[in-house]
Amino acid sequence: MLVMCTTPKEERLQLVPLAQRLVFAIFTFQYDSSQTPFPRNLRVFANDHIAQLDWTLAGGSWRHSVWGDSLSLGLNHSIPPTGSQLAIRFSPAMHQASNLFQQHVNDLFKLSSLPNDVIEFSESSDSVWRLGPKEVLCLENLLPWLRMLPCKSQRGLGQLLDPYLLLKSDYLAISLHLSISENKSIKVAQNLFVLLDLDYLESDPFSLFGLFQFKGIPKTCSFSSSVSIQPHELTRQFENIHFDLATAPQSSPTLKYNRYVLGHGKLQGGFLYVIQNSSPTASFKITLIDKFPYFLRVFFHSLQLDSSMSATIQSSFDCLNVSTEMPPSSRVRISIQFEKKLLPESEYPPDISRGFDLPNPILVVDEHQLFLDPAVVLLPSPDLSMPFNVIAITSTLFAFLFGNLYNALFRDAEMLAEEQNKVSERLNKILTRFRRSGTKEKAE
Repeated sequence: MLVMCTTPKEERLQLVPLAQRLVFAIFTFQYDSSQTPFPRNLRVFANDHIAQLDWTLAGGSWRHSVWGDSLSLGLNHSIPPTGSQLAIRFSPAMHQASNLFQQHVNDLFKLSSLPNDVIEFSESSDSVWRLGPKEVLCLENLLPWLRMLPCKSQRGLGQLLDPYLLLKSDYLAISLHLSISENKSIKVAQNLFVLLDLDYLESDPFSLFGLFQFKGIPKTCSFSSSVSIQPHELTRQFENIHFDLATAPQSSPTLKYNRYVLGHGKLQGGFLYVIQNSSPTASFKITLIDKFPYFLRVFFHSLQLDSSMSATIQSSFDCLNVSTEMPPSSRVRISIQFEKKLLPESEYPPDISRGFDLPNPILVVDEHQLFLDPAVVLLPSPDLSMPFNVIAITSTLFAFLFGNLYNALFRDAEMLAEEQNKVSERLNKILTRFRRSGTKEKAE
């Protein structure tokens, strides 16, 4: 069941009930540069000869095996993977996107760009798509995104977006899509994906304001021409709507896909990709794309495809690209081996025992982009405790030698003898007083 709250051409809210009493909410805000006010920081991209820009930042985890994906849920948007994603046609503008959303893109340069056949605007040679598997979505990224809305978070559907409530959710993602024409006009689409838990609500059936814990006075955005909530129809109003989300679809996804990390130790390992089509009637054309980071040396001669179907393999030294046709009730297993590199000491993070994050592989299914789960690998690392031991021993020896040398050069034995004599004279005087007082008491 889908409940849609729509403002044509500008604002849209889609609520999708999931299993385990969860609700997946998708906000969409669309506007262009002809409207006023328009964010000034977005006009800068029009002066840099940028045709398109896609930026996504997601936090939390999305369990596609339990909740489904964009293909099984019938969504028009791809569910963003955990981490950051930046696709841009003019790569020098990546630093401007970093300043716009308070995000560091230096780590994204370490990952090679994905092949152009998975980028929507791949006809340009300057198009770049970078993935960052370890990026934290926090208030510093969310607030600039909210300020770019036509009515910000003060009117319209933006009133439902409480930053503190959103950051408490199990999954949260924000995205920005820019499309710049030749006459420098800009079209903007902002999307927000959030997973809400119905167990925090008190009453049933649920209301739109209760779902987002909104307690203020609803105000209509001046850019909104109409609001329609199926099956209700409202015109230029933003009201509290009651609906029932208790019944969620319990059917499992027909296409299941996972990636497993093989091997043990810190020298060698492998990947195993398992894609299964459990539908008895439907067939899918799939393309698996996995971009390997620079710290893995992949052996493509060890690539094995466990499937009776024919497949097309287009791979480079750091990218795996496999395309095949999956008939009903079929399964594909792809395995490949790799070797882990020893990096310079300066490139290891402070939490070295946690491992290094790998970007999400991309699975293209009938023009739908799906993302596999991320993974973590342990790399061979130097013993970082040895520098600490050397520093500790050296400091102890230096303090011991310096103390003895200082005492030998600057301490005088005669001065110590004079002080000891003064102390002994004082003690003798005190003892003689006690002795005299004791003799007087005996005489009495």
